Amino acid sequence: MSALVILKSVCRRGALLLLLAVLLGGILLCASLGGATEVPRCGVAINGTDAAASALGDALIDDGLISYASEAALRDAMTRGEIPMGVVLPNDLGARLAAGDTRGVLRFLDTPNTVFAPLWRLRIAARLIEMYAPTLTSSKLADAGVSRTPAEMREAIDAYLAADAPFRFTYETVAGTP
Repeated sequence: MSALVILKSVCRRGALLLLLAVLLGGILLCASLGGATEVPRCGVAINGTDAAASALGDALIDDGLISYASEAALRDAMTRGEIPMGVVLPNDLGARLAAGDTRGVLRFLDTPNTVFAPLWRLRIAARLIEMYAPTLTSSKLADAGVSRTPAEMREAIDAYLAADAPFRFTYETVAGTP
């Protein structure tokens, strides 16, 4: 009963309208501040004119990475604080992937304030693996006596991924609720 008396008192004095206006203003202010945040950017530098490195670089740029003309330009941007991290693609990427030499194929650069390094590294590695999958698959098939070129494997992979929902994921809470 006392809550009803307090509600009547607040409504009579106009305090409820003032409180609602302040609450609405706070919500609008918070919403406008939150819209300006984004994941810190990452840069990519392609050393030379390797076709595989250029293709990977183009895919990474489409993913939101910032292109730099050289490793030196990437390092300068990081030093100025424009970006917290970057990746350098080698000039011999195509030859290294064809030879199966994947150790140290990408060189990641970061600064002490890099927070999203794992996120960017996973994103970049996923693009590299996507590019390398046809070559790796055709090589493994050749070991099993099946002859397929990387181009044929790329077509097969693209056709599979273009199918309606080739992967299905289930999301649920710890309690098991979908």
